[in-house]
Amino acid sequence: MFGIGGLEFLIIIIAAILFIGPKDLPKVLYELGKIARKLRAMSKSITDGLDDLTKEAELDDIVKQANIVGDEMTEFRIQQQQALDARDVKPKRKPTQKKTVKKKPKAKAKPKVKPKVKKDEK
Repeated sequence: MFGIGGLEFLIIIIAAILFIGPKDLPKVLYELGKIARKLRAMSKSITDGLDDLTKEAELDDIVKQANIVGDEMTEFRIQQQQALDARDVKPKRKPTQKKTVKKKPKAKAKPKVKPKVKKDEK
């Protein structure tokens, strides 16, 4: 406890009895206990506050890094969408004028005549 050995602790108790006296010693020890409790509470609140600050700082760093990654992903998605849109858009062709070709009238087809087959005379 506090890095004090048994012999040192015994010497402190004897000195306290001699200087304070046995009558007032319990009151003094009670007041020292109150002070020690208050110091521990203050120490704990300070360390908790510092822990909260470091956690907030770490969270801020994490949020900043996430935002950077998110921005990069957003930019990537925008570029990706633009590429998809550019691929899907067919180039507009200028309306071309159809060349009108005059067709020659077809010649009337002659009716097909079956050739007459001569019958062999028997």
